[in-house]
Amino acid sequence: FLLFSIAFYFIIGYDGLPWSSVRSPSRRYGKQGDDVTYVTSHIESSTLETNTKVVTVDCSNYQTKAIDTYDVVSIDGFDLSKKQSKPVVPVKQIRMNIPLNATVDNIDVTFTNANTLGDLNIPAYQLPPPMPGEDFEGEYIDCSNDLGVYPPVQYAEKNSEMVGYQTLDVRIYPLIYDTALKQATIYQNVSIQVTYTTPNQGFVQNFTPDKRDYSISKPIITTTEIENTSGGAVDFSATVQVKDLAGNVISSKTGSKSIASNSTGEIGVNLITPGQSGLYRLVCTASDGVNTIGTSMQDIDVETSR
Repeated sequence: FLLFSIAFYFIIGYDGLPWSSVRSPSRRYGKQGDDVTYVTSHIESSTLETNTKVVTVDCSNYQTKAIDTYDVVSIDGFDLSKKQSKPVVPVKQIRMNIPLNATVDNIDVTFTNANTLGDLNIPAYQLPPPMPGEDFEGEYIDCSNDLGVYPPVQYAEKNSEMVGYQTLDVRIYPLIYDTALKQATIYQNVSIQVTYTTPNQGFVQNFTPDKRDYSISKPIITTTEIENTSGGAVDFSATVQVKDLAGNVISSKTGSKSIASNSTGEIGVNLITPGQSGLYRLVCTASDGVNTIGTSMQDIDVETSR
């Protein structure tokens, strides 16, 4: 049997919510049926690097189910788009993490391996009324035949800043439906190519001490999780400091690890708690060897005995 799969790799280099276009509005419909070879470009600079990140989505495991008088097409791993009075079609949101200071230069989505499904009576959706206490959960209704080809745009992007990194969400619609002819076509393969420029080669996903409450002169075990977003292996480091609340450094230790391209690795750094009870702060500073890629802090409480 076929499984829905998403593959991430590098090449040398919701409903109803507003989605912001990042780049290349003329390419928003994607390319259909073209074979594309991707290569990487590098900016001639010692501090900036352009990377190309690609996600491939297998949409071939689909099925058509008869519900009452309607034909509902679903794809394993996909949701169904349920917008008011619009055709019900499969939809998937793909999320990619990139460095916080990265600039997205281009997003290119390619739909290939088209298969015509023939005449289908795909329903539209009736949303429930916005009244408290109503049990009505929405229902399938007849789809109007004057909506043209739906969806009019097969993908949309949204960029959001998180703590220490940013996310790029790409929502894809592999199936298009001609509401006048009642003809449906599904693209069984989707490729998403994102090109971005950043001075950093990764970002900190998480910084975690083993606990928050300690006894004096006891081990502090910390883990710094780093994602390498560059096109090659990078030696990352994490320096963890124990500071008092005035900002004075009590102790410090550095760990390092080589992390492969498009992979996540953990750097473990162990310290000893201060010999005096009180409130302290753990400060982790991570580096890719050239730039600081993230700083995280965690307050801890040290007591004489626990």
